Amino acid sequence: MNPFGVFLIVFGITYLTYSIIFRNKVTIYFKNIKVVKGKEDKYFKMQLFFSILNSSISLIIGGMMVLSSYSSSYSIYMPLIPLLFYLVNFIMKQLGKAKGYIR
Repeated sequence: MNPFGVFLIVFGITYLTYSIIFRNKVTIYFKNIKVVKGKEDKYFKMQLFFSILNSSISLIIGGMMVLSSYSSSYSIYMPLIPLLFYLVNFIMKQLGKAKGYIR
């Protein structure tokens, strides 16, 4: 069993739980943004969608690592996780700006 894969699965479940519990608050890594008054609900709905996407990516890649019997899976997936996590959050921030939800 791949311990990093198990870690990603636990991280995905924990992040999904965090996202659902705090769905009506700006997430920790976006504390410096300002949500436009009157558009909070739309922004939080979009934030929840992207958080679920991030959790799903973590769960899928963690599952692939656990099911993979190759030890080289570490080297393939290690740089992929933070890159995808950052990319999804970057897209969310840009989409929020484009729709006028945040400044």
